[in-house]
Amino acid sequence: MSSGVLSDLPPEIRERVVDLPRTAALVYLELRATTGARTVRQLSRETSLPQRSVRRALRRLDTAGLAESTPRHDDPPTPEWRVTE
Repeated sequence: MSSGVLSDLPPEIRERVVDLPRTAALVYLELRATTGARTVRQLSRETSLPQRSVRRALRRLDTAGLAESTPRHDDPPTPEWRVTE
């Protein structure tokens, strides 16, 4: 699980993350703490959250402009998520 805390974030990002649900904040911290992009399954394992909760958190992060997805060209194609900065 992520060792990051909200107080380690820059003030402008911290203000945006604090307004989100806790699950979205946890997923954001995990994305930020890792190098490279992560799939929903990887984030679910790393945060111990159900995949459905991770997907919902990622949608909120995407809407807030804090995360973005790119397609991973596997079979089947799987989106990978990363922090936008």
